[in-house]
Amino acid sequence: MGKEKEDFRLESWEEDMKSWFLDPVNAQLDEKEFRLEFFESTASFILEVDTEHIQPEAVIIMKEGHRLHIILNLKDRKCKRSVTFPFSLDHHPISYTVGHHSIEIVIFKKQSGSFTQDRYIIDCKNDQDSMS
Repeated sequence: MGKEKEDFRLESWEEDMKSWFLDPVNAQLDEKEFRLEFFESTASFILEVDTEHIQPEAVIIMKEGHRLHIILNLKDRKCKRSVTFPFSLDHHPISYTVGHHSIEIVIFKKQSGSFTQDRYIIDCKNDQDSMS
């Protein structure tokens, strides 16, 4: 039964992601807030935040149950996007890399044995390295 439950969750996840990509609200948020690309590899889920046309002073990444919140602190306002996963993120490590015009957030599929850090703050003026 465990395998059937996993397959059901995977099928549900694929449908959820298809809906996410086709949802016109997400396209509007790409324009209004910031562009967010989603990729999947065998080992991780990857979110790429496009910062080419905005210059965040800081980025906050927060795990809240099944949701990952990404908040960009700009000079005059805050922008926020959220992605819902079909599993709790509590035991899934996250890392990030700050690039010239993007921030890559990696959510590892393999769970840690204990709770992982639930909040990451990136100082975009000073942080050009990866953090796990």
